[in-house]
Amino acid sequence: MSQLSTQIGIALIFLGLLACFFSFEITALIPSFFGLAYVFLGSCAQKAKFRKLGLSGAVLWSIIGVFMAISRLLQETMQQDFAFLTFMSFLGLLLLCGVYLAQSVKNIRQNWA
Repeated sequence: MSQLSTQIGIALIFLGLLACFFSFEITALIPSFFGLAYVFLGSCAQKAKFRKLGLSGAVLWSIIGVFMAISRLLQETMQQDFAFLTFMSFLGLLLLCGVYLAQSVKNIRQNWA
């Protein structure tokens, strides 16, 4: 799971940078900040001493990311000056955080069964 956290973090960093580069809006960088946190938590989880802390933090970060992305997507659709790349950036954040959250739940269920 720590490798998945790092991979999703890197994907979010690139997503945010690309969206910001093409849309010239600072809010498109929000997925990059989420990605930095995922990379940090994934690197913490690779050490045995901090494994539970890193993975629990990444799950909590995924929950926050899913709810924040949903609220931002709803907010973006209601604005008159609709920014397509910012919308796609938050949609990517929602999908990647959702994938990590689903994999975490699957992993927890397998280990508890």
